[in-house]
Amino acid sequence: SLPGTWAYDAISPDGSMLYLIEYERYDASPTYRVRAYDLAARRLLARAIVDRTIGERLMRGWAVTRRTTSDGRWAYTLYARAGKEPFVHALDTTQRRAYCIDLPLDLRRPEQMRLRLALSRDRMLDVRHGGETVAVVDTRSFVAHKH
Repeated sequence: SLPGTWAYDAISPDGSMLYLIEYERYDASPTYRVRAYDLAARRLLARAIVDRTIGERLMRGWAVTRRTTSDGRWAYTLYARAGKEPFVHALDTTQRRAYCIDLPLDLRRPEQMRLRLALSRDRMLDVRHGGETVAVVDTRSFVAHKH
């Protein structure tokens, strides 16, 4: 039992680490952070999992869709944001690292809520709107391009 508002995010491939979303604020523009819970030790790790290149402690947005690699190492979650572009949160579930990838898409939040992710064999993450690919993320460099 943890105090506050929490949601499931991912689990490590070996089942030792559970990743949770800790909501600071859960409203029209939720703020949250990713936390790791050590299942063997039965304890929440002190540090949040953040993208060290941007250093933001709290993220904003609504989780829309998620894809996980077949080996379970990477969990990719697309988030919609009001007044900003959507982004993909790439979580390395074995190394406890994260990367936030802004998508070069000029869409209002209702349109962002209809986006979907698809993983391709060549390590690309397709961002789809309906049946059309609208952006592609290189999962090695974490760079997004409009399609």
